[in-house]
Amino acid sequence: MQTQASTTLGWDVVVNYGETELNRLLAIAYDKDSTGNKSIKEFECPCAVSLYQFLEEYAEIVDTTTPSQSIGEKVYTIILNNLVLATAKGGVTNDEVSSENPTPSETPFVFPPNSDASGVVFIDFEASSSDLTECPLNSEDPGCAGRSPLVDNHLGDLKDIIRSQFLTKYKHIIYELARTNNSKPVEGIKLVPKSFMFATHKPDEGETILSLFIQTGDTNNGLQSRLNSNWDTLWGTTLACPPIPSGKTASVILAKNTIFTSMIEPGLKNQGYSGELDNTTRSLQIQIDTKKEIHEPEDKKSSMYSSTTYHTAINVVLPKLQLVLEQNPSDKPAYCRGSWSYKYKFSWDEYSALGDGSDRNGSVTVENTLDEDTYPVKLENEYTLEVNFKIRKEKWKVTATPDSQSFWDIINGGSTKVPSWTKDLNVFLPEMNIDMGSLDFFLTTNLLLPSREVIDIDTKLGVQVPGDFYLVGSVENSRK
Repeated sequence: MQTQASTTLGWDVVVNYGETELNRLLAIAYDKDSTGNKSIKEFECPCAVSLYQFLEEYAEIVDTTTPSQSIGEKVYTIILNNLVLATAKGGVTNDEVSSENPTPSETPFVFPPNSDASGVVFIDFEASSSDLTECPLNSEDPGCAGRSPLVDNHLGDLKDIIRSQFLTKYKHIIYELARTNNSKPVEGIKLVPKSFMFATHKPDEGETILSLFIQTGDTNNGLQSRLNSNWDTLWGTTLACPPIPSGKTASVILAKNTIFTSMIEPGLKNQGYSGELDNTTRSLQIQIDTKKEIHEPEDKKSSMYSSTTYHTAINVVLPKLQLVLEQNPSDKPAYCRGSWSYKYKFSWDEYSALGDGSDRNGSVTVENTLDEDTYPVKLENEYTLEVNFKIRKEKWKVTATPDSQSFWDIINGGSTKVPSWTKDLNVFLPEMNIDMGSLDFFLTTNLLLPSREVIDIDTKLGVQVPGDFYLVGSVENSRK
């Protein structure tokens, strides 16, 4: 099977998020669900040497104790701007890679291969490599309790101290991702992320789009070097359209190779069939070997008062069934279209019971053609694909064509007609259901917010197949 040309740059799945809605969702999730450990930092603001003077008017003892002041949370907020995704590093907290030794940039973030609960994927942003020219320190409510006049008077100085510490002392900002559930579902097939990378794309019009390139198979064939620049070129120049259409804030692209190897191929195998993926650009086309054969033994029927009929045996090994999953021109969900055609030939003889010299003979070529029945590519639920195809007997078109006869053949009873009785031959016409299984892709949509529903898929528009499988929707930013 050839690797298909794909809009995923060789990755199994690409999930795209609009910047504004994704940031809003991350803020909601932090507000509601944050259970991480809080990190308390103490900043020392050195003062000049104190000047002590004794005045005649007073005879008080000087109090030299240093008061300590604690400022509560959410009184002041610091925002670190310009952390570039391209500088993100990552790894897992296991023996090979840790937060002290992250994998280099342009290397995928790899999930732990086992179910060890201590394995956590993290993202490491290099603060020292970022342009933290803006590092505002703000108060959400100037009149809120807990504000410090000392801090208020020195916000600019304190901002510079904090910025300097991020650039020189802390250097890295670690963001941990909870590990996905690697358990196998009871039914169906679930795409489980094994590694991923970031990229961004800024369309000519509209906001920046964050894309997660995800590996779900055993081998990662995705582009890694210069991923971001190639992603920009693909959508900005080659395709000349954004990965998220106007009016939507998220999209999911499932590579056709992933659909075939993860769902269709195992589904066919479970039914005793085998399939091969054709190299197409605007559809997913499969050649299915159903291993069907037709065997009709020779037969002779005779009667005292009617003609005796005879036909030779019919033996046919059926060719491959072609299924095409392609875009629906009417903007409805994509559909699956089937094409199947096979021929067979047999000879026949007919002898008159009256012995009046009306004996006839000939041969017939029969072609059976499936009349391209179509079925929609369905979403079983918001995050589960389902592809089925049913072959119905009434959809077959049968064409019987008599073979030509020479002059001498005709003199000897050769006929160029098809006897009516041959239409009653019990030749098998395949009638079957082809279930290509289902595919759950939920775990690929919420890597940044595990266990949450992040994308509200547009089920009415459904699955589109402009080449790869394409779904669109909106970032789910409700507080449910």
